[in-house]
Amino acid sequence: NVSRDMSVSAISHAWEINYFRLFSSSHCCAQYQSFSTNTRLGFWCQKRRIDIKNSEGHMKKTDLTRILDETKFPGNDAAFSDLKSVVSQGETLAFVGAGASSPLLPTWGALLEALLNEAIADGVLGAEDALQLTQQIRSDPLEMASTLEDAFGSEVFRAKLAKRHNIGHQYTPTHLATVKLKLKGFVTLNYDKGLANAFVNHFNKLPEVIRSGDRFEITRWGQGDVFGDGRRPILHWHGDTSAPDSMIFTADDYNKFYALAENETFIQELWRAKQLLVIGFGFRDPFLTRLAESVLRGLPSDTRHFALIGWKGDEPVSAITRRQLSKKFRLTPIFHPVIGDENGAENHEALLELLENIYDEQPDAAHSSDAEGSLAIVTSSPALAGEAPVQAAQ
Repeated sequence: NVSRDMSVSAISHAWEINYFRLFSSSHCCAQYQSFSTNTRLGFWCQKRRIDIKNSEGHMKKTDLTRILDETKFPGNDAAFSDLKSVVSQGETLAFVGAGASSPLLPTWGALLEALLNEAIADGVLGAEDALQLTQQIRSDPLEMASTLEDAFGSEVFRAKLAKRHNIGHQYTPTHLATVKLKLKGFVTLNYDKGLANAFVNHFNKLPEVIRSGDRFEITRWGQGDVFGDGRRPILHWHGDTSAPDSMIFTADDYNKFYALAENETFIQELWRAKQLLVIGFGFRDPFLTRLAESVLRGLPSDTRHFALIGWKGDEPVSAITRRQLSKKFRLTPIFHPVIGDENGAENHEALLELLENIYDEQPDAAHSSDAEGSLAIVTSSPALAGEAPVQAAQ
């Protein structure tokens, strides 16, 4: 409840400590737009109301024919229909990739290229190495990241990573669409707080956040003790910006982390789940590639899992490509178009629209923050972003 007697400084302070829902109602905004002594606050209230309407309003129906595009992606229609049926049963585990962080966060490639240019500008790498290292961004990004850490020095490199992944209170529409689904919890390979920010904004409460170093909580996770009673824990499996030294980012990090049997076992158990939905990945993602080369080789070759996979380029996906990907990654792909520009930015709007269509199949999802459901495993590429108030990226 807000009165006209509140000072502007008091209101601003309330915002700064993240009581961002204080002014979210249309009633409050209408009051303060007429508060002539503070036109800036009135403008902020109007913008905040629009942000909330855009980010939390009714999900729009999408022309699925345009997105699924049977001409370009034959088999999409049947796969998506099966997926909606499976998700509606509330037993699906979700695994969300880099596309979920677009457009707020760039891809691995964009980040590594920016760090490479910075390393050359700082003189810690020579310009003569640029061509070879640029090619390695695509062929072996994890090894490229190790090269950058060696060049900068570990402390400097980790500080740069933490700074570049500090998105403040921001989140993407896809983060929001993900937390709105009836999910049991979230495992994320992201280092940022996008999921937690969206969670707070939607449910108006703090999530339970766990990290891979919290071994007691990881054990409780495996036993199912962290779930229930309306809790939807978020597990930062590869670390976060609060502990840069523990972020799993380079080839050396991956090798050390997954040399521990309990860490590889954890991922194996996730992939053995009854149903798995992969969101926002490309099949060249370094994590998914390593997963296929190690963990998946020893698992059954069924395709009970699903994936929403971004596809760049105009060439159609052949039937044999779909079969090969299904066999290699143990999942049924549902492709969606991804549009890139010359600066490395990618438009994953089609992914968001697919998620919204899944959400539309859950009529009570918007009102059931404590509902039991499936588990979301959320991963994303490293990214560049700065501090900002709690908001959905536009």
